[in-house]
Amino acid sequence: MKWDLLSQEQYYRLCNCSSRRADIVPIAKCYKVEKGVSADDALVLALEHLDMNGQFFDPTTEEYNKMLNQI
Repeated sequence: MKWDLLSQEQYYRLCNCSSRRADIVPIAKCYKVEKGVSADDALVLALEHLDMNGQFFDPTTEEYNKMLNQI
């Protein structure tokens, strides 16, 4: 997986399992570009990735839709 769309700080947080809620969209954009999936699938992949790293985010429907619009 290439993380070229992440800033250096976002990449370090991802590697150290300390991502922030604000990092979800950039991570999802990486998945969208790398895997060629829809914005919805990319967001799910990003959230699953973070969950596997011990970082559980449970966005509300409104937050989820806002993230989708940003991807």
